[in-house]
Amino acid sequence: MSERIHRIKKRLFEDFSQKKEWWGIGSSILTDENIVSEPLVVRKALATAYVLENMPISIRDDELIVGNQVMGQLNLGEHSRDMLRKKN
Repeated sequence: MSERIHRIKKRLFEDFSQKKEWWGIGSSILTDENIVSEPLVVRKALATAYVLENMPISIRDDELIVGNQVMGQLNLGEHSRDMLRKKN
């Protein structure tokens, strides 16, 4: 393995051993009274815009592919129920 891979691997194991706060847990714009009556496609667009505008960016040394893992992502199903419910 290259030195770069060793550094990344070491950092990953160090990161996994530390407790961290995940961005996006417990926050949702999907239940906002102004958004709940919008069509599903608009709610998805507004949720995506919110994430892109507010999620912190992390670019670490040695990384060629960058990004944050977010536990509250829509594809993990946490907010899917709220997004699909239309309240009138």
